Amino acid sequence: MEQRRVEARRYGVLHRERLVATFMEREGLTQRPALKEIAEQLVEDVQGARLMHEVLPLDRYAQTERVGSRVVVSINTRIAEMEGIKDAAGIALVALFHESIHVADDFAHPGDEVSSHLQGLPGFEVELPRLVVCRGPGEGLRGAALEREFWAENAGLAAAICGEDLARSPAFARLQERAALGGELGTHGWNLLYSAAGDVGVNASALIKHLGFVGALRVEKVDGRNRLLAAPNLFQELP
Repeated sequence: MEQRRVEARRYGVLHRERLVATFMEREGLTQRPALKEIAEQLVEDVQGARLMHEVLPLDRYAQTERVGSRVVVSINTRIAEMEGIKDAAGIALVALFHESIHVADDFAHPGDEVSSHLQGLPGFEVELPRLVVCRGPGEGLRGAALEREFWAENAGLAAAICGEDLARSPAFARLQERAALGGELGTHGWNLLYSAAGDVGVNASALIKHLGFVGALRVEKVDGRNRLLAAPNLFQELP
């Protein structure tokens, strides 16, 4: 499972870089924009999906579906209503890249084998069956569906957080300085991490998970309190 996670994260980075390179070439850009500023254009203009912000059930942040011959990515406008949510915009950005992986992998060819496993939504009269795949709690998933969501979750997270964007963040630079010797980072470290997450446009939990995957930090619960711990000199190269 861990090897599969590594493969998914590597794929997510390559996926993001291909989209950004194509976007920059089309727009004639020589300087790379911040990912959060062009994320929607990557999905719409480069991948060719229709992007919508609409009311969805509270069991999902976003979903991708095929309506007729068109792939539609929908971001849930009710994320802020979900229990325990503190940063709806940050979660929405990570969810967008999760769905971007689905667009690339699961909706590339109408009528392909993967699409036959997707859940159909009844009650819609469209040219082709309406097919939907969404990021949900994962209950009841098994087999190919479980593997598909595991892949999109890990690849999408890696795609959403770019090392170049982190390098632009003043808060992340201070976090690197604070973490240089390793050990617990304290309240100041937490504050810097939340600020860095805001700088790159993702929620703090996503950034913690991302940095945990690359071995830069970890969270431990001690006496009922979450402690943020850093390993020295592991912030040097982030994809």
